[in-house]
Amino acid sequence: MKTCTRVTLGDSNPVRYTIQLVLKKGPGVSFGPRKQRRLKSYLKENKLHFVVYCMPGVRRSLKKSYGRSFNKLKSVVGKVPIVVVVTNLEDSRHRDGWWSANLDILRKLDIPASTQHACVTTLPEVYLSPGLYYSSRDAIQALIRNNLPQY
Repeated sequence: MKTCTRVTLGDSNPVRYTIQLVLKKGPGVSFGPRKQRRLKSYLKENKLHFVVYCMPGVRRSLKKSYGRSFNKLKSVVGKVPIVVVVTNLEDSRHRDGWWSANLDILRKLDIPASTQHACVTTLPEVYLSPGLYYSSRDAIQALIRNNLPQY
């Protein structure tokens, strides 16, 4: 669990939000009953403002467990905004169109087409072509900035 993360979104005034980052890294990683209980317990003691759900975007790696975990997480956090960050798109020439191109699979996983998302690479800057790191960083910052609740 991440608590009280300082978030700087390209402006001069960082703000404090509690953001939960959920990573999916292949088969066998799930949002099972134990993790659900831990999150429910955490939510009783802390106000969660935002959830970022990360999953790999390699077409053959999209598993049913990603959709199940996404929907279980959604049911546990209630009205807290959840966005999806699709990662592992370093080699994809179609990062910007990845979501639209994979809507059929996302629907089968029961992840709504209307889910706010960013399709990015998460490799360190030194391993990427010029500009790719910054475009991914900017996409994630914009996703968070545009979906954080206003307090």
